[in-house]
Amino acid sequence: MHLEQEVNPDNMASAHPLRAIFKNIPQKIVSIKFILDRISDPNRPTSGQEAFVKIQVLATVSSTLNTQISTTSFLGLYPRELNTFALILRGDILLNTDDFSSHAPNSVRFPLFASKAEAGKGIIFLSPVFTNHSLYLPDTKDPTDTRYNNITFGDKLVLAGSIFQNGEIFKPATLGHPSEQYFVQQTRFRGLLRGVDLDRIPDMGGEYLWDPNAVVDDSLMKLCILRTQIKMNLFWTQDAILVVKQPQPALIQGNKKTFNFRVGLSKKDEFKEASAHKIKVTSQSSNSTLITKTSLDAKETKKYPFPILRASIQFGDNNGPNNIVIAHLSPESELDITLREPSEPHLIIKTHAIATNQVGLEIQFTDPTKFPAPPKIKIYAYDFGTDALGNNLRDGKFGPNRVLAENTLTFAGGNQADITGPALTADWSPLPISG
Repeated sequence: MHLEQEVNPDNMASAHPLRAIFKNIPQKIVSIKFILDRISDPNRPTSGQEAFVKIQVLATVSSTLNTQISTTSFLGLYPRELNTFALILRGDILLNTDDFSSHAPNSVRFPLFASKAEAGKGIIFLSPVFTNHSLYLPDTKDPTDTRYNNITFGDKLVLAGSIFQNGEIFKPATLGHPSEQYFVQQTRFRGLLRGVDLDRIPDMGGEYLWDPNAVVDDSLMKLCILRTQIKMNLFWTQDAILVVKQPQPALIQGNKKTFNFRVGLSKKDEFKEASAHKIKVTSQSSNSTLITKTSLDAKETKKYPFPILRASIQFGDNNGPNNIVIAHLSPESELDITLREPSEPHLIIKTHAIATNQVGLEIQFTDPTKFPAPPKIKIYAYDFGTDALGNNLRDGKFGPNRVLAENTLTFAGGNQADITGPALTADWSPLPISG
């Protein structure tokens, strides 16, 4: 066996483990090749399905110098095999009857012989036997019945059900009699030489494995595979967008007006903390004194120590005085901006966690008619397409216009005028919060 796979580091999403390995190498890694060879060597003898594999990883540093960094490892694989058991069954093991009608589907019958002498040596299981149901021993009610079953369980019998005899749960005729202390002393079959393990709980996977008509719901498995691919390769989220939805109209309370939004990522993309950023707020001014104070309260900092959103709030316009506030927001935070007006109106932005790909966004205006200019709020998402610094990893790889997942909220006098950006019907079903 020989396998080769070459990957382009530029297409690796931010959660890919190789990014953490190569981030401290000052030169640019232009390609990574993986080579796997199965070793067939008389010095490494095998006795089953185990395998020894040689793994080489070669990284090409800088296309001009074409320098390679390589590492080699040897791996031994010892799979757990079905042949641990001599026999694996879905139904009952019947040592007592030819009638299947009252037993579980796919039961197995071992025939009774007229006598022990006629039965001969029979079948001996030298490895464990497993059944998802029960064992039925030959009946002993009729002392004149000489029929005999020649099955021998030489190793453990593992049952998810019970042991039955004479139509009821098995029990010896006496407690502790010298002739009835061990299963090997049974008079109607050869016995259980290594005893019984009672699992008591059937293996549900086995029910599907043995049922040819079973329909298995693999939707969760497919979702897990997709979420893993999303974390590893930028291709899967190349056209992910930041969706903003307003589930209800603005709430007016006195001189306050509050808008509630849900902000989420489509394509099963997820928010990812920008670990090189702090939860902080900065203000930029251009011949403007529109803002007097900004503050950012990060709640639950131990649970959410890094930001997942970047909000850019612009007061004024590009043709005159303006202030721009840039805030790195965690899933639980509160940003308060005070404007320089006689009534000191406030713009308050709050976030709260909903799911790994959704966050609640509350925008509140106090005395909205006093705002000198309609603010424009642009929301950027840190996701699997951004690195620890919040930089866009997709830029230029999937078209010239591919930018960070973003959306813009435009307000006029405290009233929502429009939500620009992607369509609000995008696929953004919530994903469970990880961890």
